[in-house]
Amino acid sequence: MGRKTWGIIAGSLGAIYAADYLFNASSLERTLRTGYNGVVIAVDYKLNFKPGADFEKLHARTAQRMLNVCLKNGGLYIKFGQQIASMNHVLPVQYQRTFKVLYDDAPVVDYSEIEKIFLQDFGLRPDQIFSEFDEKPVASASIAQVHKARLKDGTQVAVKVQKPNIRKQMNFDLFAYKTQVWLSEKLFGLPLMWSVDYICDHLRQEVDFENEARNAERAWSDIQKSPELRKDIYVPKVYRDHLSKRVMINEWIDGIRFSDIERVKSSGYNVSSVMERIVSVFAYQIFTTGFLHCDPHPGNIIVRTKPHKRSIFDYIRKPKPEAQIVLLDHGLYVQESSSFRKQYCVLWKSLFTMDFPSVQKVCAEWGIKDSHMFATATLQKQYKPNQAIHVSNKPKIDYEEIYKMQQKGKERMKEFLSDTSLIPLELVFIGRNLNLVRGNNKFLGSPVNRINIMAEWAVKGLGNDWEYWSRNRGSKSSENSPITSKENASLWNQFNFFMSSRVNYWLFRATLFGISTSFHAARLWQIFNSAVLNRRVGGFEDAMDNKMKTQIKEQYGIEIDDAAFD
Repeated sequence: MGRKTWGIIAGSLGAIYAADYLFNASSLERTLRTGYNGVVIAVDYKLNFKPGADFEKLHARTAQRMLNVCLKNGGLYIKFGQQIASMNHVLPVQYQRTFKVLYDDAPVVDYSEIEKIFLQDFGLRPDQIFSEFDEKPVASASIAQVHKARLKDGTQVAVKVQKPNIRKQMNFDLFAYKTQVWLSEKLFGLPLMWSVDYICDHLRQEVDFENEARNAERAWSDIQKSPELRKDIYVPKVYRDHLSKRVMINEWIDGIRFSDIERVKSSGYNVSSVMERIVSVFAYQIFTTGFLHCDPHPGNIIVRTKPHKRSIFDYIRKPKPEAQIVLLDHGLYVQESSSFRKQYCVLWKSLFTMDFPSVQKVCAEWGIKDSHMFATATLQKQYKPNQAIHVSNKPKIDYEEIYKMQQKGKERMKEFLSDTSLIPLELVFIGRNLNLVRGNNKFLGSPVNRINIMAEWAVKGLGNDWEYWSRNRGSKSSENSPITSKENASLWNQFNFFMSSRVNYWLFRATLFGISTSFHAARLWQIFNSAVLNRRVGGFEDAMDNKMKTQIKEQYGIEIDDAAFD
């Protein structure tokens, strides 16, 4: 080719680059960067994941390459990276350590860009809507930043403003995400595409602040229906006068971020009460309402003193403040189907009554063949029916054995996901919620028995129908079974049903009592070591983590970092 041809090519590429930068928020450049690095990573694993290879170096360089892409691309890629960081129960240590940096505050957008968004969406500048508007944001995340402001009537508010390029970049970013998942599925032979469209749909909803406002109002309405929670949990009011897909105005909340645990403690709040309310509200959403907040990380939870009318006795005795939990960031929610919610309640109940046939039946209806593996993932503790949990003290495993185990794990995962068309998509985000709530409990030193609280709410979600306490009633096929119908059942069958359902109920209670005994023993040991021996020991969540890590290492050759959930 001559100089003229090369000049045309160079000019065309320059024009494409300029147009992409000026009019498309560099979306094409970001997508090409993602595609190139995705291919490099896939080839690296395909060529170097073999017996005798140094897996630690392979995972480390891959994790660093992925992190660099997330940092350079920004926006939704920060969220993708945070999702990788939250998968610390399955990914190698190198990923967990590398991606933790993405939980720091994201870069802020200049105030001039915020003004443009207000003019485009409302035809007004912030100073025309508010009597005060702090140009410097009080918080900045991957897709939005929050400014403190005051309405014309003097009300303090939090103004959430979407970063300007998010919507332009979204379609390209999600296309790149789908492409990478598809490529990984083809290269590694694992079914990965089954949940991609579902995840992308929910990510699109998350950047629609009108949808977030509806979610917040629905969540608050649901909480008001619970006598146990309506005074302990709060959702900030949404001001709809100036609401758009990119701007949302909420009631300003004075309180302490849950992530600032030292301030929570020094302010006199009971951390056990705080954590119990956090576990309870999300368990209530999972098992009762079916409308679930899927991003309950510590930055989205505020602790404040429960509002109440003070009496003269309060000034005399100065009681300790009673905590109220405030839930923020309602962009990412999942709506469970009614049938799934009931089945999920039955699954949890059955796990505690050792009714493994019902567990297997629910798993079969969801296309999950490995019910043992799924039960362990659900409880986030090692599960073996009719067998006590144990911790193996096997010696350190060499790389060749790790390779063999990971290959075996890959085949088991293939079998686990053998019929993805039946797997309820709700499980994707429920798993995220469970992992974050479990991490929050461990962050506080495991002050509450999370497993028991979840199980109690699962039973509440079933209602007062004793039929659910009869064995093998956990599936769709048995929901309308005539066996327990009073019209069709013989007197003996009715008596048998009465006895079996009550026995299973008390078996459930006995199981909870056993777990509660173990929990309190762990707490007493924790307190004794702290108060008497002046040393820190792990709590109940740590014990379950250690058993989970042992099981994952034994079955899949994946070693989980000791600090993965800290």
